[in-house]
Amino acid sequence: MFCLSILESKILSTSFTPLYGGPMSQATSPTTNPANTPAKKGRLHSLDIYRGLIMISLAFGGFGLLQTSRNLQDADATTIIGQGEYATEIRWDVVEQQFSHVQWAGYGFWDMIQPSFMFMVGVSMAFSYAKRKRRGDNYAELLFHAFTRSVVLVFLGIFLISNGASTNWSLMNVLTQIGLGYTFLFLFWKRGFLIQSVGVVVLLLVTFSAYRFASNVGVPGTAVAQAADADETESEAAVETADEAVDEAVDEQEQEMALKRIGLTQKWVDENLVDINPWWHKNANIGHQVDVWLFSSFGKTDRHYNSAGGYQTINFIPALATMLLGLICGDWLKLDRSSWINLLQFFALGAVCIMAGYALHETNVCPLIKRIWTPSWALFSGGICIITLASLYLLFDMLPLSALGLPATVVGTNSIVMYCMHMLLEDWTKVNLVRHFGDKIFQLQPQIGYKLFSPYPIDSPPEFFNLYQPICEAVLVGLCFWVVCLLMYRRKLFVRV
Repeated sequence: MFCLSILESKILSTSFTPLYGGPMSQATSPTTNPANTPAKKGRLHSLDIYRGLIMISLAFGGFGLLQTSRNLQDADATTIIGQGEYATEIRWDVVEQQFSHVQWAGYGFWDMIQPSFMFMVGVSMAFSYAKRKRRGDNYAELLFHAFTRSVVLVFLGIFLISNGASTNWSLMNVLTQIGLGYTFLFLFWKRGFLIQSVGVVVLLLVTFSAYRFASNVGVPGTAVAQAADADETESEAAVETADEAVDEAVDEQEQEMALKRIGLTQKWVDENLVDINPWWHKNANIGHQVDVWLFSSFGKTDRHYNSAGGYQTINFIPALATMLLGLICGDWLKLDRSSWINLLQFFALGAVCIMAGYALHETNVCPLIKRIWTPSWALFSGGICIITLASLYLLFDMLPLSALGLPATVVGTNSIVMYCMHMLLEDWTKVNLVRHFGDKIFQLQPQIGYKLFSPYPIDSPPEFFNLYQPICEAVLVGLCFWVVCLLMYRRKLFVRV
């Protein structure tokens, strides 16, 4: 397993960026006014902290807030923090929305994990290959290295998700998606802002055109959201004959069967696909057609005829645009200029991407759908990633606050180790914590609960606080992984290229 971690680090651990030693780690001249100095040339704390925050969110399982929110909603419980005029009620339904993926169109905090992951791959490439270039690698060697990383990522991604009796050949998880696009991303390295930005536009236009004009909208289920013809009036739909009623019942039954074949229900369709153009529908678009063709070639048609989450293999094409935005930002960070210029450009580019993506969504030209990585989602999520990076850059590189980011830095410098532990050791860690500390290790003890949550002093039964068990479980398991990263950090053990 450790060998596999080493292999994966060749793609994801920004290894990514040089860690210690060499030109990139030399400290810049001290100054009291960051506005008058060039951008920092040493290791950027913001990159490690951003990677660390991503991996902490993932490896800590969202801190167990999703399942806890569901527990408390099922128990019809309300949590109030504080007392008197400072009391604040926690809206657990909002917490659930933010820590789960939206069903189809829309966005939330948890939907930003994968875009952030992919965005940082692009940022890291700017530093990783600059380092290799300085040590003397020629372009052919760099290209071969990028291709090798792609192959390793794809197969490592397949390995990490194959937890069943057979290999899961899905190409839709984050590692395989990065692997599919990584070599193409390298082709844009050192091409300049103009070519890179044109690349983003072309990738998104190709994606939009493929979905809009190549999707077979006759596929069962694609038109179900169009409940009635827009031109039909109430007067025209007045009274049906008995034969028409029978025909309609037959049509509804056929429609239900068609939906079942692609893993949908009429209820889900009515809740999530109304007002969305048919070429963006779940398991009824060009991406779905490509997967049916692709997996049928390997005799996997029955298993892969529809994706439970609606994810598609060709998502890597628009996701490449997200990584390319990261590469643009990485190139800017390497320029010898004022940090404030970098910051202003980050905020400007991020704002443009967010507004463009959201405008496409609001005008119904292209909805924000993370599961099929629509062009609007690539822009919108990419913009949020840029703004996030800019904020961290301001706080931890331009201002002297890097020490506050140490908990995230510890993980960010060994992000690949944290990821592999999360994927391979999470269940094992839970089992062993219970084995060594007893089955109450994950329970929030009433004495603690009484102090943390008001107004639940005397009236609340001890069983109430067991509803918070997912938080205890996620935090304790995550802390076990974090301690490993801390020990490696203190001993300067970094899994990198």
